[in-house]
Amino acid sequence: MNNIQKLSVGQRKSLSTIFGNVAVAWFVSGIIAPLFNEYFDFYNFIVKLIVGILFTIGFSIISLLIVKKVKV
Repeated sequence: MNNIQKLSVGQRKSLSTIFGNVAVAWFVSGIIAPLFNEYFDFYNFIVKLIVGILFTIGFSIISLLIVKKVKV
């Protein structure tokens, strides 16, 4: 995290936006997309659901930590 503190405010906001977009992508691919599969496997759905939730939360936390000290 030491290198992130050296970034400018604009760079930190951009980096946070990227991680936020990755969190949204994991939400869509891991949680929403499996609902539209023709072949429904309950075990596969649960695994994708858990992984999708974990990665969504993880990338959201990273995004928030990056802009923790940035004033809006």
